[in-house]
Amino acid sequence: MQLRKENKIKTIHHSLAIEGNSFSIENITAILENKKVIGSKKEIFEVTNAIQVYDDLSKFNPLKEIDLKKAHKILTFELVRFLKNSLKSSNTLH
Repeated sequence: MQLRKENKIKTIHHSLAIEGNSFSIENITAILENKKVIGSKKEIFEVTNAIQVYDDLSKFNPLKEIDLKKAHKILTFELVRFLKNSLKSSNTLH
């Protein structure tokens, strides 16, 4: 069981690192164990969403477009809204 957990963490870490997520294996482990971490909301969303997709992998058929869309929806959950709000707040005049 420990080997599966380690593989899950490493897979998520490397997949997100390719996309520019800076969280360490320790950060991802902490999130997986429901511990608090210090980091950007965006990166925390990316990790929690990736954990969800990883946990649901057996439910998806990689040959079905609808399943790929479902996985993508999970991966981007809260990210789109967060990024839109970030852009709005950064474009306001002070």
